[in-house]
Amino acid sequence: MSNIFDIKRFGRYIVSDLKQCIANFGISFLLLTFMGVIIYAGTTITGLLLNSTWNGPGIVFRAITFGVCLTILVITMPGKCYGYITDKKSGSLYLMVPASTLEKFLSMVFMMVVVFPSLFLLGYLGTDFLLCSVDKTCGEAIIRVGGIISEEIKELNEASLLAITETIKKPILYIDDIIGIITLFLMGSVIFRKHKVAYTLLAALAFSMVTSTITAPLMLGDMAFLMNPEIMNDTDTAAALISASSTLSNISVIDTVNDLILITGTLAGTYWRLKTLKF
Repeated sequence: MSNIFDIKRFGRYIVSDLKQCIANFGISFLLLTFMGVIIYAGTTITGLLLNSTWNGPGIVFRAITFGVCLTILVITMPGKCYGYITDKKSGSLYLMVPASTLEKFLSMVFMMVVVFPSLFLLGYLGTDFLLCSVDKTCGEAIIRVGGIISEEIKELNEASLLAITETIKKPILYIDDIIGIITLFLMGSVIFRKHKVAYTLLAALAFSMVTSTITAPLMLGDMAFLMNPEIMNDTDTAAALISASSTLSNISVIDTVNDLILITGTLAGTYWRLKTLKF
């Protein structure tokens, strides 16, 4: 049996890891996943009791609620599932679990990046779609937000804005963002012993302030016109400048490169912490 990676041992460990995450984060996960249903039920029942009317919450309110729940999920989930390993007693037991550092790391990443986010998106967006299919008072499902924005811009007949919108509404542009945030807070959950979310936010803010002094002038060089109200009030000129901006035209590439750097760095930091964890 390999000391680095054994598939049977990894399979046993990943089941144990899943059970541990469910025990630590299961209730919170269910509340966040079905918050849309809870708010829908509360809104419609309240309206029925007070005004004798049945109206589901609109797409804007539901989309904002989804964004809030997703944000809470990605920043709290790593600490809830794995924050215990920095505790002296619990962490010592964690080190005694018969699995290699690589197996523990892979299981951790699989749970945080694949299992729980996928279940959340499937549960939240799936129930929202079903509710809006049955009850037309709630309007369009959240998954239609990107299409609605594109349709609104088409009506304005702004080809350049539409091209940018078609780029930024691609799911892949946000998947790596979500993964990057998760891995950032995962690293924070295994490094900081207390106040894991707060300390991770402060560390990320400090790092962003330092790096932005270098990257901001490079990225904003051809977007200075965005700060000029006279240009932005001239729709044709603004649209032409937006189309000519190399930064805006390549925003998806820039975003992806930044996210890959973040993901690689935070995963390396997480693995290093697991490898050197001692009490």
